[in-house]
Amino acid sequence: MAALTKNGWCEPTRDDETTSGEPPAVGLVEALVNAPARGAVARQALPATARTWTGAVARAATRKILTFYPSTSDSMTAFSRQKCHETRAAIKPSLPFLEWLASSSSPGWQLRGDLDLGDEELGAILGEELRRKLRVTSTSLWSGSGGSRTPLHRDDVSALVFQCVGRKRFFLVAEKDVEEAVAKGKLPSAVLEGGSESHCQDGSLEDVFGLHEAEPTSARGELAVLDEGDCLVLPAGLYHDVESSDGPSMSLTIRFEIIDEAEEEPAIDLKKLSMAGNSDLKKFMMRLALKKAMAAKRQEPAPVEIETR
Repeated sequence: MAALTKNGWCEPTRDDETTSGEPPAVGLVEALVNAPARGAVARQALPATARTWTGAVARAATRKILTFYPSTSDSMTAFSRQKCHETRAAIKPSLPFLEWLASSSSPGWQLRGDLDLGDEELGAILGEELRRKLRVTSTSLWSGSGGSRTPLHRDDVSALVFQCVGRKRFFLVAEKDVEEAVAKGKLPSAVLEGGSESHCQDGSLEDVFGLHEAEPTSARGELAVLDEGDCLVLPAGLYHDVESSDGPSMSLTIRFEIIDEAEEEPAIDLKKLSMAGNSDLKKFMMRLALKKAMAAKRQEPAPVEIETR
């Protein structure tokens, strides 16, 4: 992939070394989570049935109450809970509502919240190998009008971001580059605390970070461009400023932990267990119930306050 402009300093992030149309490679996901200095893009990783304003992800959005932030002004592009607090509304969207949003020319709106995706739905998106390796902690939807942004922030959990509709751009910044920018006075020190409110500047990514300039105006980073069907591997701790470009867009975020194989219990020989007596069987059933309860707790949706789009 070529640089943004002939004289621009910002290079695009690397693509995942997987065949187009396949989920992100397990090895690469593990490598990025263990060394979260950059992201990677898997091209066309999201099945066609999960895309569009009426696909599987959009249908999942109609099962939940989401938070809608309507436009407040033509000039406001950067999302801010402080600025949008008084205008938000809790809604349960329908497919016609989502299609209406997609055709709306109103600027600055965002729709976000948690989703409920079943095991079959997650399996269809992640693929068998990745589904076995990841412990999914939450799933969420983000949709926004063209030009809307979530300002620079980091999250404490790793994620896969699947682009369902439209195009979205992620400006990715390693923690060391944020620290360097803060030390030089190019970013406020509060950015190091992780939230987006401390650097909530309106404008495009080019305006805020000087992507087309000879040198960065704040922090040095990379640009990941997601088109419909693409997936970004976003490790925990990697800072990102996110922009919906070229019109309204919608994405699915799957947050996860890597399953430690040492944590997995060995296979149970039920026949041998049944012959061992009621005591061992009771212990097994209690352990199984506890395991199911812990798994259900891990699957509880993350609070809406999580920033990742």
